[in-house]
Amino acid sequence: MKVLVLDDENKKNGKIDDLFSSKNIDGMLCSTSNEFLNAVEASKFDTLFINADTWSKGRAIYDYFGISKKIETKPVVFYNAEEKFPGISGRQSVEQDKIYYKPVDWDAVFAG
Repeated sequence: MKVLVLDDENKKNGKIDDLFSSKNIDGMLCSTSNEFLNAVEASKFDTLFINADTWSKGRAIYDYFGISKKIETKPVVFYNAEEKFPGISGRQSVEQDKIYYKPVDWDAVFAG
């Protein structure tokens, strides 16, 4: 399974990079909105893992470029979310979608 991760905090702490290495996860990590937009367009992936704080920072640009339509069939796992996290506007949930609320348990989020 190939995953696409949006997380601007990883540059500071490197935890996701370490987790990818230890669990042999085939993942592409995006730390900027530009990287994420390009990856959604050009990459083949099965699941998205999105830091809710990072998503919220770039939400307007993702809405503008219609990301919800481009990922509507892909499972999305949000982590680091607040209780009232709105998700992705204009996108119907799929059965495999998940939300992990703060504080984050990295092993639970990236299990399997």
